[in-house]
Amino acid sequence: MAYSMTDGETGIRSITPIIGRGFGTVQRWWKEWAQIGIAETIKVKGGGSRAVALFHLEDFGIPIPEINLGTINDQTEVEENEQ
Repeated sequence: MAYSMTDGETGIRSITPIIGRGFGTVQRWWKEWAQIGIAETIKVKGGGSRAVALFHLEDFGIPIPEINLGTINDQTEVEENEQ
């Protein structure tokens, strides 16, 4: 689920409550995914970086549970305003 949410716009703080993992875990995953070539790192305004998944899991037959994007987008706006 975390990989499917890794779109370059959704921050770690928006992902962690949905997947039930900590900030450091998702941050480590992003670094590992970039190292093995299944994600790339981009810079975001305000400094810092985010990962972008390079493919959709569904394209490989891996089902992803439905995600409430409205909640995620609201939280992303709060994060950006806090920075």
